Amino acid sequence: MFPHLEVGGRIVTDTYDCNGYFESGCGIRDLSATTKFQLPYLEEWTGFNLAFGAQDIGGAASNFDAYFVVADTEIDAFNLRLSGGYGKSDLSLGVLDGPFAGAEWQPFDFVQLTGEYDAQEFNAAVRLITPQDMLPYGAQLAAQYQLYSGHENQDQTLWGVSASVPFFGDTFTRKKYSDIKPNAQTQLETELAKAEASSLTQLIGQLEKEGFVNIRVGSNLDTLVIALESKRYQHNPMDGAGVALGIISANSGEDLFSELPRGSNSAQKIELVLLQNKIPMLAINTELNCYRDFLKTGAECSQVEFSNEG
Repeated sequence: MFPHLEVGGRIVTDTYDCNGYFESGCGIRDLSATTKFQLPYLEEWTGFNLAFGAQDIGGAASNFDAYFVVADTEIDAFNLRLSGGYGKSDLSLGVLDGPFAGAEWQPFDFVQLTGEYDAQEFNAAVRLITPQDMLPYGAQLAAQYQLYSGHENQDQTLWGVSASVPFFGDTFTRKKYSDIKPNAQTQLETELAKAEASSLTQLIGQLEKEGFVNIRVGSNLDTLVIALESKRYQHNPMDGAGVALGIISANSGEDLFSELPRGSNSAQKIELVLLQNKIPMLAINTELNCYRDFLKTGAECSQVEFSNEG
């Protein structure tokens, strides 16, 4: 519905041919809403998401009340998603009434294997889905079959089918960026090609957009000096340095170096100074043309030097 917010509706019924307004014995018929709110920006800082949710909101009866908090993370290298949380519910069999956890592995675009502990018992299922973009309008079809359940009804065969079509088109559906991003090499070359048309304002703007703060830009003879600090990459400063160098490489054109006293030298020398609480901690010197070649081809850039500033 909105970024970080999911809202849905559900109707549950025992029978489809019984008029509950005029006939008795129709069983449960429950119309309710569900909602889940995911804390924004947390994944960028910690590597996992945290969400709060509730189901069976409203309706004439509350047969499926549940409230929960859940954290999850994805291991992209293995197409694996892990989750765990705690819930309070009135669901039968004690489902979601206590600590719960789950794992979802997607070895192929059309197959998902899931295992979970639902606060009472362990369950496992397989799910077949149509690959993204196979059907028009962002639609997807899915079929699920329960392979195992620790509950007393484990001898029953449980299966389901579903179809989904986004109301507002593909741009409003939840997709992993890795599923829709263009070819990495093509994207990289496109970004680096924009460097010559970039300005100092654009460079600073891109660094701020990535979460860098206390940005200062100056010069030392023929070298462009950029100092910055990142709260986002405090757990691994070298990751932050790599991100910053990538942004600088893609947003530092010849205009930024034209007023430096380089003579006939066409080298684009930079010094990146990493700050911590506004105190210089590490300096990285490199030449941008060399570093861009490293980004494009992976070839070693010999013009990279590190020095401690503390």
